[in-house]
Amino acid sequence: MAGIARPQQADVVPYYLSQATDLIAPAVGPNDLLNHLTRYLVSSYQQEVEDASFELEIRLGRIIHSTSLRRYTSPCLSDAFIRMPQDHKFESSLPAKAFNHLRSFLLSRRFLYEESTTLDLIHADGRITVSAEDPRLTLACIRKSKKQTKLNMVCPESKFDLRVSSSWEINEAPYEVVQSPLLQQRLKKRISFILPAFRIDLTEVMTRDGNSFTAEFQHPDYECEIEISDTDLLKKYLTQYLLGKHHQLEQFLMVFLTNAQILRTICTDFMNRP
Repeated sequence: MAGIARPQQADVVPYYLSQATDLIAPAVGPNDLLNHLTRYLVSSYQQEVEDASFELEIRLGRIIHSTSLRRYTSPCLSDAFIRMPQDHKFESSLPAKAFNHLRSFLLSRRFLYEESTTLDLIHADGRITVSAEDPRLTLACIRKSKKQTKLNMVCPESKFDLRVSSSWEINEAPYEVVQSPLLQQRLKKRISFILPAFRIDLTEVMTRDGNSFTAEFQHPDYECEIEISDTDLLKKYLTQYLLGKHHQLEQFLMVFLTNAQILRTICTDFMNRP
């Protein structure tokens, strides 16, 4: 299938989703929005964990009240990073019709993509990912990171908010993780669209209790996230930033955030149709 191939060179011009749409890319907003994201990322990166990989992603969702499930009403007039309001949470599930529209939209733009179906076994001390077709095949084993941080962006002019997450993920031998209690199982059907330096994951997630291997999975949730896939390039820019060379990291994060805003806008425009 024709698509955008991963570049071979280390330094790439990050790909704007607006190059594949008829949309005008939303502005990142006031400079303090980008500055806030940059400071957050640099602070997270400086909490380095030995033998771990650094991950950065942005999820689409909604900031809602934990009980009433009503979306948070922001006093801001435009996108803003906020502290999570009391008694609120970030709900990362999208409406099925918005998820399916976004999937069809990205497929129509002929991006290179990959599909997978996996089972996550969520233990108290980490996550083991196995093949859904052959659970004996372990694909990944990640120890629970104590260095995970989150940054919430409220988007009052959109139907969806954003959450930025960074973490240090530690690869671990499965036997180290399985000694802790199995809390939950997650069956994940995913399509990943490959862009230079970034990856967009659209995932249908079904869950069941940890020890209920014969129980039915619950109804699916639909999730969308964009992740920096070229972590070596991200680390290079972070290292340069700490040496006083700020431009490349700031430009890179501006593209990353703008792409997330475009995904949000595609979903919002579809949901606003009569």
